[in-house]
Amino acid sequence: MSQHPLIDSVREALNQKPPFSFGTIAVEPADCILYYGNIGRQDARRLDFLTATPEQLAVLSKGCDVATFGFKDQDVHDESYRKAGKLDLSCFATNFDVDDSGLLEIVEDVLLRGDKSKLRLRAELYKLNVYGQGSFFKSHKDTPRGDSMCGSLVVFFPSTYEGGDLVLRDNEKEWRFNSSNALSSCEQPSFGYAAFYSDVEHEVAEVTHGYRVTLTYNLYYHDDQPSSVINSHPLFYSKFKQAFQTLLDDPTFLPHGGVIGFGLQHEYPFRNSLEHHDNSDNEVNKWNRPHHYKYDIGFLGDCLKGKDAAVMKICKDLILLPSLKVVLKAQERWQTDVVLCDGLPDIVSDNFWDEYVASVLRGKEYGGKLIDYEPEDDSDPGKDEFEERRELDIVWMNYYKSSRTMSDEEVITGDKEAHVLHVFAYICIVIEVGGAGSRAITDVHRNA
Repeated sequence: MSQHPLIDSVREALNQKPPFSFGTIAVEPADCILYYGNIGRQDARRLDFLTATPEQLAVLSKGCDVATFGFKDQDVHDESYRKAGKLDLSCFATNFDVDDSGLLEIVEDVLLRGDKSKLRLRAELYKLNVYGQGSFFKSHKDTPRGDSMCGSLVVFFPSTYEGGDLVLRDNEKEWRFNSSNALSSCEQPSFGYAAFYSDVEHEVAEVTHGYRVTLTYNLYYHDDQPSSVINSHPLFYSKFKQAFQTLLDDPTFLPHGGVIGFGLQHEYPFRNSLEHHDNSDNEVNKWNRPHHYKYDIGFLGDCLKGKDAAVMKICKDLILLPSLKVVLKAQERWQTDVVLCDGLPDIVSDNFWDEYVASVLRGKEYGGKLIDYEPEDDSDPGKDEFEERRELDIVWMNYYKSSRTMSDEEVITGDKEAHVLHVFAYICIVIEVGGAGSRAITDVHRNA
């Protein structure tokens, strides 16, 4: 099937809004004062960043512990990957109150809202970091600290340094922020700030001169608020909605109806459905998961972030009925079948080894649909035969192969004699639409 020309407009609208917010914010002079010292030592000190000398900043740096980073649920110290200093919460205090400063409202307006939503973020102070000359932190993603954590907020004290850019990367794009440069033009006491989603790749470039001092906050969805993040920005919301509406209004796009797919742009955890739900009929109906999956994704509808939440909401605004699905790619022997499912099964515990995983997923127990086939090479004749086996044809707005979900990696590996199995999983939004002039319809599996 050839690609409809208007699909490119939808993809461009999806990619226009970067998943971060950074800038400067005016503060009170007292906010620029830091108190610090190590527990058990008589070395408590006071540092005013508005008048701090290089010697005073060097004393702060020397008083820090070495900074670690999270790797496979452990804190690791490796100065070839991260070289910096840190103070834990018990070793410093500051007058700066992120809640009273108005900074969270600025961050929320960019990361969360744009559609008059009443959603709120909660910021939890985590650490103080000092990057002196030669310090850096190679490219990484932040370690989630709890199910409701959605991002990070870095607040920069007004110190002078060179290098040390915060570099963010998303969808093959790159942005840089240097607080020292940004603050140099501020006429009153100010802090720099940068906020971004947890799954945004970022690094700290090497500091070549001076000291870069920051407070790091973990960002959580507020405890008494629904956690669905409706939108990234009003401009993004309106442009994407217009592009998608134009595509749906075109009578040459899926004139007889069909299925549309969006790969999610952010990372999310899978939840063990057996631990969170009982087996009653009410629970099954509540989560709309009629099959037996260990990892349920129904709950993700309440915690989608940024563009993912915008896609979901815009579909509902257009009287469509989107649903969350999992694309499972099962690589077995010489073939890879791609199956659309309602959740992620426990392939090892469920003893999938007696037959092909794709066949099991498409059976009555799991109810999956075959949507694609990837041959081992161009000479594989299976691709031609696949069209006769295809059970569902999906038009992807952003192809699931580039979906940046938590499962965009090898999640299960097993071995049965010479049979090596790899399964890759991707979360996506799927919408079944009617023909031209009558797009609204129930979701793809609701009445199957």
